[in-house]
Amino acid sequence: MANSKTAAPWHVWAVGVASLLWNLFPAVDYVLTRLKVASWLAQSPPEVIATVEAFPLWVSLAWGLGVWGSFFGAILILMRRSLAFLSFVISITGMAILNVYMASVGIPTPRPLLVSIVIGLLLEIYYCWRQSRSGVLR
Repeated sequence: MANSKTAAPWHVWAVGVASLLWNLFPAVDYVLTRLKVASWLAQSPPEVIATVEAFPLWVSLAWGLGVWGSFFGAILILMRRSLAFLSFVISITGMAILNVYMASVGIPTPRPLLVSIVIGLLLEIYYCWRQSRSGVLR
């Protein structure tokens, strides 16, 4: 019988910490924007602030799922939990809904940023899927 308390492979820590750092900025952005911190909001164009403040509830929920799905997915990787996969899938779904809405109201995410987010999420999803299949994430 295999010991379920075996040490995590080095790559779990590397990917988990990198993912947590990568997803920390959106979490900070979400919190500071929701708390309406003036110095933070001053860095965004007024039309973006107005759009965010006018988000319908379903868009606000999608934004929250996108941000917190990734943040908690990174924590779940560090905890070696296979739920990290689902967390990142929820995140990419929320992010897609948010970006479709933003584009529909005329405020698209800059393409390089959008591409890097999508690639990052797809890599996190793939990593979690592979590590869940191999038993590293349980």
